Amino acid sequence: MFCTSCGSRLPEGGAKFCPNCGAPVHAVEPFVPEAEAEDVKAEAFEAVEPAVEAVEEVKAEAAEAVEEVQTEAVETAEEAAETFEEAREEAVETAEEAAETVEEVRTEAVETAEEAAETFEEVKAETAEAVEEVKAETAAPSAEPVKEIPAPEPAAAPAAAAPAKAGLHFTATLAIVLTALTFLLSMFALIAVFASMHEALIILLSIFAMLCAPLAFGFGAAAFIVGLKKKRKATWIIGLIAALLNICMAFMSLIYLIAGFVKAVA
Repeated sequence: MFCTSCGSRLPEGGAKFCPNCGAPVHAVEPFVPEAEAEDVKAEAFEAVEPAVEAVEEVKAEAAEAVEEVQTEAVETAEEAAETFEEAREEAVETAEEAAETVEEVRTEAVETAEEAAETFEEVKAETAEAVEEVKAETAAPSAEPVKEIPAPEPAAAPAAAAPAKAGLHFTATLAIVLTALTFLLSMFALIAVFASMHEALIILLSIFAMLCAPLAFGFGAAAFIVGLKKKRKATWIIGLIAALLNICMAFMSLIYLIAGFVKAVA
């Protein structure tokens, strides 16, 4: 530091008065010439310039990185679009195949139903013939003279008719067998759906159940009609129950079939 009065250098240690002129000491910063200020400014610029260059380099690298990321994002988006298009085409093809399979199954079911209807008509015709024969046999004794009919024979007539009403008609037996088979196939299909088994197994079981259900329904309806005509209570009750059960199981099998196709498409 220097004295503000005479300009003499003051001793270190914080003197309060100048030892040369005795004036009070006020702290004054040394004068820096303008040339030195320019040097300091130049040094400051030199010190800052590497930082500026580093910032420019970082900026350029960041721009390159952004450009690379943008390019990669565009490529990824294009690949995703291509993958989506391929998946969509595969889904459309699978849906078309499923529709064709459903149409084939529906055609087979219609054919099976027509065959069952024909079988039912045949059974109905046979049943009508049997009923006519029973009526003819029952009415034949009445054509004989009354004087030749023994007194105990009217009591024996119900006993002769009893075997016709006893037991089950063959249509009821077939309805029971086919209904049991349809029930087993439906249960297996249900287990396959809830156990997440292969969709082909679910579809196959459902198709078999849908094919058996119309046949069982036809024989159940035939047993119902035969039981009513021949007054066989057990036959018509079993036929009615079998027909109703097979209608329900046919709808259940259709639901399982749709579930199998949905799983295959997914």
